[in-house]
Amino acid sequence: MTDGSGHFGFPSLQRGSDVVKVSKAGFATTIQQNLALTTGLTTSLKSTLKVASTTESVVVVTSAP
Repeated sequence: MTDGSGHFGFPSLQRGSDVVKVSKAGFATTIQQNLALTTGLTTSLKSTLKVASTTESVVVVTSAP
């Protein structure tokens, strides 16, 4: 979870290549792979969530004359 400004932190990272996955209900998940994140440094990642899908329903109710 991010804070109100969209910032998040990882207090400790293992050495190696990192993967960041961004998801929210109703949106398509975005995955960024092969990131070289370094403990103690600030990194900016640009990520855009696209609307996954929308559904619209029309219900028609009739009665006999």
